[in-house]
Amino acid sequence: MQELLPTLGIASAPVAAIAGTAVGSVLSSRAARRAREHELRAETMHRVEWAADRVSQGGDARIIGIAALGALESSERLADEDRAVTMAIYEAVARLGSDTEASDE
Repeated sequence: MQELLPTLGIASAPVAAIAGTAVGSVLSSRAARRAREHELRAETMHRVEWAADRVSQGGDARIIGIAALGALESSERLADEDRAVTMAIYEAVARLGSDTEASDE
């Protein structure tokens, strides 16, 4: 039995190396996916901020901002929790617009 231990050690080393490589690859892939999701989310929130800024400028910029918010709300890139925020902003802008139009009359 003692004669087999060195042989088993030598034989198991490549298996352990392959297993370690596979685990490392999976973990690296998950980290890269999470980083990409975070990057997309940050970019999308930047676009929401840009659109809301356009809305606050009034005039033609307001129309562009409202259109951008509507497009972002229906985007597949928007996470569910971000969709709720974007929709709340969109609805607030719509209410603000209807209040402004009513006061102009």
